[in-house]
Amino acid sequence: MSLKNYLIIIAICSGLSWLAWLIVLITMNPFTTPWLSLGLFYISLFIAVLGTASLIGFGVRYYSQKEELWYKQLNKASRQGAIVSVLIVLAVVMQSYRFLSWWNILILAILAALAELLVSSYKRI
Repeated sequence: MSLKNYLIIIAICSGLSWLAWLIVLITMNPFTTPWLSLGLFYISLFIAVLGTASLIGFGVRYYSQKEELWYKQLNKASRQGAIVSVLIVLAVVMQSYRFLSWWNILILAILAALAELLVSSYKRI
């Protein structure tokens, strides 16, 4: 699969995920079906942010780091997109329980940076 086709597929899936998130946000009532609506809300938000952050991260990497191979850039961008998605969904979950504050965001950011540092420093044998 070429890079162009892969990016088009990711962009379409991200757009559909944002559309699914909006549909869940507008049509579902969390008081009538709390587990289903909240589960769909968080899953669609995670997938939408994952695709969007991966595309943005790859675009920035592709134009700023011309010497690195595109599939390595795509791998890093996808990994960091997943970390950003987890951060955002965790922040939204914490906000839904009224537990989000600036120091919780700081702790989440530090944990995300440590996770990225751990994964990026790991070398395959």
